[in-house]
Amino acid sequence: MTAVSMHISGETAAAGRVVWAAIESNGQIFFPSPGTPVPAGAFRDVDLEVSVPRNGLPPGEYNVVTVLSDGMGAVGSLSSYLALGEPKRVTIPAWGAAGCIDCPRVLYGDTLKLKANAIGVGGSLVISPRGPGEASDPGVAWTVLNTDGTSNGDPNETQFLVNLGNGDFYPLKPENGTTRKWRVRATLGRQTAETSIDVDPNVLLGTEHNEYDALIIQMSAEYGVPPTLSKAQIYEEDASFNPSAYAYELEDFDYKYIAVGSARGARGSALDEYPYNQYNMAVGSGWPEPSQPQGDRLRSDDIAFRARYVDAGTDANMDGFITAYEVYFDPDNTDQGLELAPRDFVAQTPMAGSYGLKQLWWEVTLHPLAWNRGDGGNPADLVSPSLNIAFGTQYLRWMFDSHTDDGLAWNERWKQALNKYNGGSGSSGTGPYGHNVYGFIDICRPH
Repeated sequence: MTAVSMHISGETAAAGRVVWAAIESNGQIFFPSPGTPVPAGAFRDVDLEVSVPRNGLPPGEYNVVTVLSDGMGAVGSLSSYLALGEPKRVTIPAWGAAGCIDCPRVLYGDTLKLKANAIGVGGSLVISPRGPGEASDPGVAWTVLNTDGTSNGDPNETQFLVNLGNGDFYPLKPENGTTRKWRVRATLGRQTAETSIDVDPNVLLGTEHNEYDALIIQMSAEYGVPPTLSKAQIYEEDASFNPSAYAYELEDFDYKYIAVGSARGARGSALDEYPYNQYNMAVGSGWPEPSQPQGDRLRSDDIAFRARYVDAGTDANMDGFITAYEVYFDPDNTDQGLELAPRDFVAQTPMAGSYGLKQLWWEVTLHPLAWNRGDGGNPADLVSPSLNIAFGTQYLRWMFDSHTDDGLAWNERWKQALNKYNGGSGSSGTGPYGHNVYGFIDICRPH
């Protein structure tokens, strides 16, 4: 805000006159101050103040004129007025980051809060940042604009600057200054105001585990996911931020989708399908599923993750195959997350595990993410933070776009997406997971 104070005296022969001040440029009046009635005759020591919001005028030198006009209704009018004395010069500074003049600024990961107010009686509609206790004038409507200045015509999602209502906006992607420039418009009756928005991506997310922030921010901007939400999800999965985290999903994944395929109906086990057959562990004869050799692409580091659950004594019948039952009943296995599937089968621990910071299931990287165009990749590679965060962020956005109710409020829709990330696209989308993730957002605020 630029404020110019005026302290004036003068004389008028007529009663009912009003003194006010304003910015003058090329014969136009901007940001008139409130009017002060003066009596006929001499008047002294009238205080006036002209306030120019940070996005009110382009930077430069302007005249500030003091004006004597007929009545309050003429304040700010371009009709005839009488300037009192010589104008005062004022410099309006530039605001915002390089390439963005007079732009409201928001940190990537924060909500931008704006207000729009008519300045003075009959004055221009002006957009400015909204502080605590402040509000727009009643009746202001907000619109997100495309780079060409036109409304994008959908629920403000296409361009990933989300209109949350009441002057709140959430940039899911920073603007890039060329093909993507964020602008918003405020409308009040016949008056409109527009402003660009400067989104600063050079942030840290909270004060802990910042070693992964750059990856989280990069992938959040790539796919359009709130970066604070993305990091909060990692806190919920493993608050220690262990990139090598691993969990064998005995029933929900191995029994239902991989080794037995109970959820696949007549298709049954996936082990004879490509690319599953490239990564499976050997299955001997006499099992419920057909016998299978070890997958050609399976590596020792893929198998190594099962060491969390098995040791030399796990193979109770010493037949060389580790079954789901043997994993479950191993007395040294203390993982309470396992459930007992109702059939015996060779534990496909590489393909039926959740990996890394985002606890990403290998199957998800095939469907729907089409890893390596559907050829898949080694499960052990999913502990790479860059790959894991990229896939996990992409999958969450896919859930949001494809399997959530677009009639829900913004935060509730993301909670539903999180619940389905955790429970699968066919799940109800309810449960504590999304709520728990939101519980970590405050410690991931950008700064």
